[in-house]
Amino acid sequence: MDGNSENTITNAFNEAISANEGKRNVFVDVEAYQHMLDGSGLTDEQKQQVLESIWYCMVGFVDAGFAVRPLEPACGQLQTSQDEGDKNAPDAVNCTRNQKDEDTNSAPEAG
Repeated sequence: MDGNSENTITNAFNEAISANEGKRNVFVDVEAYQHMLDGSGLTDEQKQQVLESIWYCMVGFVDAGFAVRPLEPACGQLQTSQDEGDKNAPDAVNCTRNQKDEDTNSAPEAG
């Protein structure tokens, strides 16, 4: 890939993100992750392009399924979920017998 096509891709991503007015934009701190590409033989500019491309893909997945929201509203609030065991859920398993059958705990008689 030549440098011009890479710049075109980066510009297209930047334009798409800028077009999302009213939505919260999240940007990557490239300097925090550039060290992970040390020894790859890439220039700093190429490292930045790789990291931005990966970041934009991740943001795209998040945008496809989730909204980007601040954490403050969730702090300190307990929420009941089905993971905690909703006994009235349609897929709940109810057992009316709480005691183990005594025969399952005893050894068979020698005979």
